[in-house]
Amino acid sequence: MEIKSFVSTSAISDFHTALGQFLNYRIMLEVNEPERLLYLAVPLEAYQTFFQSRLAQVAIKRHQLKLTAFPVVMKYKILGLRQQATEKNKNKCTS
Repeated sequence: MEIKSFVSTSAISDFHTALGQFLNYRIMLEVNEPERLLYLAVPLEAYQTFFQSRLAQVAIKRHQLKLTAFPVVMKYKILGLRQQATEKNKNKCTS
């Protein structure tokens, strides 16, 4: 799951960045782990607004994006878990 925040002043700029990263990640997953699916996780507010636009809908269809929306509070919980896992792995490597 690729989590994007869409917090800049330009939703289109955020979308361009997110789409580019997503497509690059998907390419590498197809090469290295073809059985895995990649989802683009976006804030619920962005999903309800920007992702209903014609541009977003055409891009979703053309690139066959799999989306999931989350409340913003959830992002910080997920990122906190990622940070804990990263720190735990670092500690294992230095032990």
